[in-house]
Amino acid sequence: MKRVFLALALVLAAGPVRHALAQDAGERVRGTVVKAEATRLEVKNRQGKTVTIALTPGTKLLHKKAPATAADLKVGRKVVVQAVRKGEALEAIEIKIGAEGDDKAEPKPSPAASASASPKP
Repeated sequence: MKRVFLALALVLAAGPVRHALAQDAGERVRGTVVKAEATRLEVKNRQGKTVTIALTPGTKLLHKKAPATAADLKVGRKVVVQAVRKGEALEAIEIKIGAEGDDKAEPKPSPAASASASPKP
């Protein structure tokens, strides 16, 4: 009975460790698309370095939490790429596509524009 309990405890303890190791194996790249092709993506990261990431048939693409296609990867779009290192190369697992240019979906009105609007009766 003690052996069964010990074995069960080891299995339960190994789950979170395995999950933590899997999370550490990946790399995240955030930046702006500078070039997009069918099999690779080039992203200028926050430090100004261009990073090349391989795209595979298994790469998951999302735009505003909805499924997207490689056609949605346009120059100027903000992306967050979850990738794994395969030798010297990065291979994309998931790409979240943001807005073109700026991350904000809607521009905020300027204070002057808000002040000049006449109040409704």
